[in-house]
Amino acid sequence: MRERVLTVHGIWTKGAWQEDVARVFAPHFDCISVKYPNIALLGPLNLVLEPYVLLVLGLLLLHCNIWHASDWVGTR
Repeated sequence: MRERVLTVHGIWTKGAWQEDVARVFAPHFDCISVKYPNIALLGPLNLVLEPYVLLVLGLLLLHCNIWHASDWVGTR
């Protein structure tokens, strides 16, 4: 059984380079190319729109808002 090589393209590419790499590695390895077409379309915007990122940012803003509001209550 041959070793496997896994390639995953980045945010700014559509993964065209993966075929070139697969051709070079094919005599020695089984090549597996993972592609995410939706990431290539939206780019880094996907990171911002990721539900967990939005949840953490929302909780952080809520915490800061509550903390800041409690400072005002104590000064009146």
